[in-house]
Amino acid sequence: MSKKEPSAIRSFFFLASLALFIVGVLCSILISGELIWIAYAHFAGAVILLILFLLNGGVSSLKKNKISNYSFFFSFIYFVLIISVGLVGYNIVREHFNVIYDPTEFQAYSLSSDTKKIISDLKEEVNIRVFSVGGVVPKEISDVLDRYVRDSAKISWKAIDTDKNATLVEALGISEKDTLYINFKDKDDKGIKVSRVVNEETVTNGLRKLLQGKAVKLYAVTGHGEGDLWNKAEGGFLFFKEALEGEGYSIARITLSDLDKIDPKSACLLMMSPRNTILPLELDSLNHFLQSGGKLVSFLEQNTSADYISFLEEQGFRLPNSLIVGKEMLNFKEAQLGVQPIIDQYASHPAILNFKQSIILSTARPVLKKEMSDDVSELAFSAEESWAETNLEELVSKTPKAVKEASDILGPVSIAAVKDQINTKSRSLVIGDIDFVANINLRQLFNRDFALNLVNWTNGEDSTVVIRASTLRESQKVIPPNVFNVLFIALGIILPEAIILFGAYLWSKRH
Repeated sequence: MSKKEPSAIRSFFFLASLALFIVGVLCSILISGELIWIAYAHFAGAVILLILFLLNGGVSSLKKNKISNYSFFFSFIYFVLIISVGLVGYNIVREHFNVIYDPTEFQAYSLSSDTKKIISDLKEEVNIRVFSVGGVVPKEISDVLDRYVRDSAKISWKAIDTDKNATLVEALGISEKDTLYINFKDKDDKGIKVSRVVNEETVTNGLRKLLQGKAVKLYAVTGHGEGDLWNKAEGGFLFFKEALEGEGYSIARITLSDLDKIDPKSACLLMMSPRNTILPLELDSLNHFLQSGGKLVSFLEQNTSADYISFLEEQGFRLPNSLIVGKEMLNFKEAQLGVQPIIDQYASHPAILNFKQSIILSTARPVLKKEMSDDVSELAFSAEESWAETNLEELVSKTPKAVKEASDILGPVSIAAVKDQINTKSRSLVIGDIDFVANINLRQLFNRDFALNLVNWTNGEDSTVVIRASTLRESQKVIPPNVFNVLFIALGIILPEAIILFGAYLWSKRH
């Protein structure tokens, strides 16, 4: 063994220890939660290599050199000890006192200013229970809730095992895993549910609804072949009912003949596309309900009762008997005509303020405003190249055909409209489709959010908290085409060939 080998080994131990320590420092800052062991593993490796350096005469070798080298070694040891103590203390504080440093540019791991303002208004303690299978809460949910606990001493959360707490699950109406139930301490009956999409925006809006103490009750009208909110089949609307309950509403059935038994100012009716005849006396009761300050949400279809269509038209809506036709983009095929329009154009109206996402409908009919109906506003529109087809016989025949004609309504075509009567404080919402909130379709695109936003506005809720998703900024540098070509030729062609030629040269020298 040469004399240089021990020195080389000592140098390797020392430099490798320094490298592992630096990587450990970076990991402890950037990594949290279950993966923090990676940082600790790097620290352990650094200590082991440092011990090996000492056992191989590291200190004595430094003594033989200049005093500056010896001082550098002990300075490094002190540096390791100070940083290690600091990092261990930081992780203890972070884990046990929920304190964390957020170095990201857009504060991706911190609550927004809107959320902090809302939780600062809390006067009572708030409990958040996460109902999950086996009591195992997904990390993305626990991370969000930890931020609330960190910023407010009045908020706490815990996981609930749905299997071990079946009675509680049934009592609170929890039907989906990873559902949040937010309530003031000891007030289970006034809780808000958050499910399916759990993020800062949905949790904050849940807290806001809890603070408001919403008292509006939804009544599903029955007796005329309406869609069933309690039906869990694909074509039923149970998921929509649960989404509404998650917004803080309580839902009950009612007939139009019983409208005089409820207070119109604190009630909203859901008309889920009635198909059968509605008696004149029932329509008179409905009209009186609206004139007394009631709220009405109507979902329509082609087979919606003609009596009800006429009633809505008397309220200022124009509901032509036609279907919206547009182009459907099919995978690996050219666009084809279809009756499932994607809606992504919206009016500037408080009912859908800040809503810019796309929704997809199924056999939607136009919902327009009549001329001179100043209190009616159109909300959402199909694409410009679409139209409302009036020749329904050809459209629904065995060989469907749709041709844009002068008698058709040219796009963009409105598919939803609202009526706001300021003097009576009555509001009406009409949407030209019901299938888009069916169980099988509610989770497609942003159908659920669109429907809930409109129902909330109809019930007098004029604003919601919109929070930008917490993201990390992507650092990137765009390479110009000419520079990219040079790099490709140099690194992708010349360099590999040079390595191959150099290897061949060495091989030839040895043989």
